[in-house]
Amino acid sequence: MTRPRRAPFVGLAVLAAVLSLVVCGCGGSARASSPLVSFESPKAVGFYARWYRPRVARDRTAILLFGGSDGGLFTDPLPATLAAHGYPVLDLAYFREPGLPQQLEGIRLEYFQRALRWLAGQPQVNPKRIVTFGVSRGGELSLILAASFPALIHGAVGYVPSAYVAGGLPDPSKPAWTYRGNPVFGWPLAGTIPVQKIDGPVFVAGGGNDALWPSGMFVRTIAQEMRDHGRRDVTALVYPQAGHLLGYVLPLPSPPTNDKHVYGLIINANSPPLNLGGSAKADLAARKNAWPKLLAFLAHITSAPS
Repeated sequence: MTRPRRAPFVGLAVLAAVLSLVVCGCGGSARASSPLVSFESPKAVGFYARWYRPRVARDRTAILLFGGSDGGLFTDPLPATLAAHGYPVLDLAYFREPGLPQQLEGIRLEYFQRALRWLAGQPQVNPKRIVTFGVSRGGELSLILAASFPALIHGAVGYVPSAYVAGGLPDPSKPAWTYRGNPVFGWPLAGTIPVQKIDGPVFVAGGGNDALWPSGMFVRTIAQEMRDHGRRDVTALVYPQAGHLLGYVLPLPSPPTNDKHVYGLIINANSPPLNLGGSAKADLAARKNAWPKLLAFLAHITSAPS
């Protein structure tokens, strides 16, 4: 997902953790603290990430979080907000950061395996309660990883995801994801992502007015695929009027895109404009409705026997 331009804002009380973050320069290793959350950038671990830890946490449900086609780390408050709710979060970049590919092409799933194993070894984390969480292409990735590594991942969240393995960017004729040198799940001949292989519950949310790709239809497909295989542990939310900015996730107004006059329109210098669909009212209403359901989903994983 091409995320909107970031802008400062004030939201829910839990975001006090975000607003009180104090960032210092520590030789390239970012560190920050607040009453509820601290974060740092792990070094010499073989991946590029930011690690958010609740101040008081041990043996908790943990989240491996990643964004979409913008690449890089999250710059909005989602990781810190989830951590402020008590969930350790590893915000993982997989392209467009130093030492990583600069395009969404040929991204190796082995890279995520390394991050998952590191996450499972942290004292704040229950390794039987690790959840992947992604938005747009990251939502597709969340489902791919959870279906590929059921011994490491025990639940998946996808906002405005695809139900299928999509091609690379900017060249869709190349695979976006590989494992052991091969495109995942037989791409480009693959059908739907085999979500029935996921070892844990699935939460997906899509917009019926998503103009970037039909995430509402994809969510229905994901839910049907699971039910066809006897799985009932899926939360599938479709908001008919919402667009791709449902993927901002937080129950707050999203920052504007770079076209100030048309909601959800992104102007690119060297490519056609991107229309994300939806409306400010519908997208915000959808995020407000989905947010408590997401928290309930995560709390259920936490309370389930491991």
